[in-house]
Amino acid sequence: MLRRGVLMVILASSFVAGQNVIRIGGPMQRSGTFAQYGNNAITAFEVFQSWLATQSLGYTVTLTWQDATSSSDAATKAFWMAANLDIIVCPY
Repeated sequence: MLRRGVLMVILASSFVAGQNVIRIGGPMQRSGTFAQYGNNAITAFEVFQSWLATQSLGYTVTLTWQDATSSSDAATKAFWMAANLDIIVCPY
């Protein structure tokens, strides 16, 4: 898990100066059989978002999640969300 956190910091720090908001999100399992995994992943991104807010780096992170209950549902939602996100996180 630590490696993923480090990856997010590297991605966030590599954005072009002057861009004030990094939009992260995607389809995530928030209900159903695997809701625990999806909700834990969302919590991890919220911790990252809170940490980043304390760093005074000149940009912020917004998180946008949509519930996805199947592979085809996740793929469809990721496709439509792509235009409004800088980093897409998929649940599978």
